[in-house]
Parts: sequence; C-alpha cells; structure tokens
Amino acid sequence: MVKIDHLECLKLTMRLILKFSILDWHSVNGHSINGLVNITPATRNLQPKTYMSATLKTDIPKKSAADYTVEDLLRRPGEGEQCGVAVIKGRASALSEQFGIMEVLLPPKNMIPPHTHEHTAQAVFVIAGELEFEVGGEGGLRFTAPTGSYILKPTGVQHCFWNATNEMVQYIELSGGSDFEAFSEDASAAMTPIGIKKAENAHDVDFEVGRVPKLMLQHRLKGIHGLKA
Repeated sequence: MVKIDHLECLKLTMRLILKFSILDWHSVNGHSINGLVNITPATRNLQPKTYMSATLKTDIPKKSAADYTVEDLLRRPGEGEQCGVAVIKGRASALSEQFGIMEVLLPPKNMIPPHTHEHTAQAVFVIAGELEFEVGGEGGLRFTAPTGSYILKPTGVQHCFWNATNEMVQYIELSGGSDFEAFSEDASAAMTPIGIKKAENAHDVDFEVGRVPKLMLQHRLKGIHGLKA
C-alpha cells in the first residue's frame, strides 16, 4: 500500500485551488456499475444516480448521398480539428446531433480528474496502451482497460481515469449529443479559471477537484492532462 504524505497532499490541493479557483467536495455515493468494460464483468447491483435525459434533436433535415463529399465522410490518419487536448474526428453536427467522436493522447502518469456528465453518456475505446479507470466515485469500481477494450461511462455517474504506465495511451471518446464537444471547445478557449468554471456550468459537467491530490499521490501520477504546471 502506498503511504500518503499528507503535507504533500495539502500542498497539491492548494495549488489546484489557486489554479481553478474552485473546490468542489461533491461526490457520487454508492454506485456499483455492471458491465462497464468488456474484460471485467461485474456482479454488483446497479444503483445509478437519478438524472434528466438529454433530448436528442429530431427535426434535423435528412440528407441524401448526393449531399456529401468524400471530405465530409472520411478522416484520414492525422486529420481532424484540434480541441484542447483532443482531436475532433467527427462532429455531432455531422452525425444528426446523435454523438461526437474525439481522439486523445494521454501522456504517461497523467490523469483525467473525477467528473460527472449530467446529460451525456460516453464510451471509450483504447487504441493503444493501458488505462486505469474508476467509475462511481470513491469506493466505486476500479479496473484496468488494456489495448482493445471498450469502456462504458453511463450518464450521471462519476468517472476518472489515468495512465499509470510509462507509455503514451491513445483512445477514442464517443459522446452522446453535442454537449461534451461544446464543453471541450469552451473550456479550451477559456483563458481564466472563471471561464473554465462557466464552461462546466453551461454544459452540466461537474469536476470533483478535492479528490485529485490523493488520487495522484496514491497512483504516483505527475500531471492532470491539459493542465499546465
């Protein structure tokens, strides 16, 4: 078991407070998620958080094949729109607002902090490398997702993940609707902590910053992806 240096934990917490100007101690209690990753079947009962489902747009005009070009439909290796730490491979607007596709490189010893999407369900496919996941908040499920794994992230359930290895991890993020895409654009464009917090509020994304220092120390992580030291 890793021994926690509480002084270092406190120092890291204070740096995060100064960086984000927020400290959210909200947590998701008592979640046990079944079938989140294809290699780790769970036997515990589901107890999902109550949430309001996002309304999918149904009034979008349908197009015929003649309305598209190859450039509309094909993303070659290396192509896409840079959006913060992610590359947008397929916008929700090009997919009837049903879902969006992003590709991300997660450096060694980096994490995506604990957070919850109130109106967005997501799935991750690990292209290369290995990710460690926590789903359901502190005390929730922990599992390893190697190359080729699919991980389901239900709406309204807190999750975070990290790269505990010394190799780069590459993964695909599929997000229902366009809310996460909009959040990513607003957050990456924000130049101040207040701007990032506004993006969270506008798109119903809830980060639990208070748990980050302990997680980083427990798993010997060095950074939060996208956050400059």
